[in-house]
Amino acid sequence: DHIPEGWDITLSDFSPGMLQQAQSNLSDSQGRFDYAEIDAQSIPYDDGSFDTVIANHMLYHVPDRAKALSEICRILRPDGHFYASTVGRNHLRELHTLLKRFDPVPHPWFDNPFVLENGAAQLSEWFSQVTLHRYEDALIITEAEPLVAYILSSADKKVLVGEKLAALRRYVEEEIALHGHIHITNDSGIFEALRDDGANPPAGSSPGTNWRAR
Repeated sequence: DHIPEGWDITLSDFSPGMLQQAQSNLSDSQGRFDYAEIDAQSIPYDDGSFDTVIANHMLYHVPDRAKALSEICRILRPDGHFYASTVGRNHLRELHTLLKRFDPVPHPWFDNPFVLENGAAQLSEWFSQVTLHRYEDALIITEAEPLVAYILSSADKKVLVGEKLAALRRYVEEEIALHGHIHITNDSGIFEALRDDGANPPAGSSPGTNWRAR
C-alpha cells in the first residue's frame, strides 16, 4: 500500500525457489510486481533501465562482487540510486561466542566479505556519495528451540546431527537457565549510493568488465 501507483518493480533472486516463495507471499498483489530469476553478475537488462536497485542482504553471497557492481552500475540510469543492506562485524557476536564455547571448530558461515565496516570502500570504487545508515538492535532469547533452529538453518547440517545436536540443545537450554536469557546483537544497516553521471571505471577494471559511464 505504500508503493506509489505507476512504479514498475521487478523482484529478482538467483534462487528459483526463493522467487516462487516471494510470488506466493505476494499473491494478493498480482500485477504490481514482475519476477525474474537473475544472476547479479550478469543482469539481462539494457543500460540505464532502472532508477533504483536494491541488494537486500545478498552481496556477500556473490562470488564476483566487482562484476555484480559493474552490472548494477550499467543498468542504473545516470544519477540512479543503489541501496545495499548488510550486517556489521558485531552481528550475532554472542551467538558466535556461544558456538565457539560449545564447539571450537570454525564455522564457515561466520565469514562475510561485505559488511558495514568495509562495504563503503567497496562501493566507492563504483558509486559516488556512499552513505551508511546503521540500525542497531538486539534479540533477547528465552527459548532454546528457535535459536537451535536458526543455527541449523545456517550451519553444516551434516555436523549437527544425533548426539551432537542433542548436546547443543542442552547447552543452549543451560545457558538460558543460568542467565535467564541469551542476549544477541543484531547489527544491520544499509548503504545508499549514487551513480555519478561523470564517473570513471574503477582502476584496474578489466577490458571485459561491463561498465559504462553515461
